[in-house]
Amino acid sequence: CIMQPDTSLSMFFESRVFDEAGKREVFELYKSLMSIIRTSNMLFVMNEEQRDAEFVTATLREWQQLKPRILAVLTLLRQSWTMPPDSKDKLPYFG
Repeated sequence: CIMQPDTSLSMFFESRVFDEAGKREVFELYKSLMSIIRTSNMLFVMNEEQRDAEFVTATLREWQQLKPRILAVLTLLRQSWTMPPDSKDKLPYFG
């Protein structure tokens, strides 16, 4: 969505606050979160209590590292709504 904004007005407006480094950071966060989700999906199918416990412990550690980075991105997204539109911003076609 931020990497290649969809045609929703909110995504278009919010994506403008990220430079290339910011977009890379968002993508790295996305990859980390998707890895957690896919591991969780696999563990659900495997249904092994020991592996579930190990996953929860590891994910909690990872979450503590991801949380401040996610909050930084969310802060930028929130701030985008207080910034005036850039004169070169053009609304995407919504047809």
